[in-house]
Amino acid sequence: MSTLNHKRAAYFINLDSRTDRLLNVQEQIRSSRVLTDWNPQRWSAFSPANTAKPSWYHQSHGYWASKASHLAILEKGIIDEVDYLMVIEDDIDLASTSEDPIIPSFDDTFEYLWERLPQGWMGVQFGGYHISPPSQIMPGIVRLWRFFECPLALYSKAGIRRVWDAVTAEPNTVFDWGLMTLYHAEPHFFAPEMLPVRQISSYSDNEGYINH
Repeated sequence: MSTLNHKRAAYFINLDSRTDRLLNVQEQIRSSRVLTDWNPQRWSAFSPANTAKPSWYHQSHGYWASKASHLAILEKGIIDEVDYLMVIEDDIDLASTSEDPIIPSFDDTFEYLWERLPQGWMGVQFGGYHISPPSQIMPGIVRLWRFFECPLALYSKAGIRRVWDAVTAEPNTVFDWGLMTLYHAEPHFFAPEMLPVRQISSYSDNEGYINH
């Protein structure tokens, strides 16, 4: 599958105050030939300080800001009519898996999936964790069912709109939970069998504690 004659975009989400995470994600991008080629641009993340939380939203202010950031990028992808959209969170960690002799590197995994994704695919998650076992559809590729987190995601044009519609249809939920509901209904979201993207251990402004 080639991106020739296709419009693509990539963004990494980063709070203005988190220069530590900015340095991290920039280093991760430089370490990857795939990410270097996609050339992700910084997206200034919404924060509780600059984003009002609606009174009807029952999750935390941090979750609302995170959801607003993801939806804003999806909206831009829709407006710009991109064919492929990559969304990256600034706490990604490619190094820990690249040093693992069992898990293929992110670059090798991405290139393997890129050539083999089923026709009509809408999205791929390269990091996170399965809450329920996925369904293998071919060697190295699984269909998502109950899956949480989205540190590095790739969406097709149809997938961008599908995610936007699904998450905005559940306005009172966390972005990742909206995705999990979508995976149940939509069979066109996938992941590599071995996930190559992890997250660094750092303080989460959205959750208020250190993620490991």
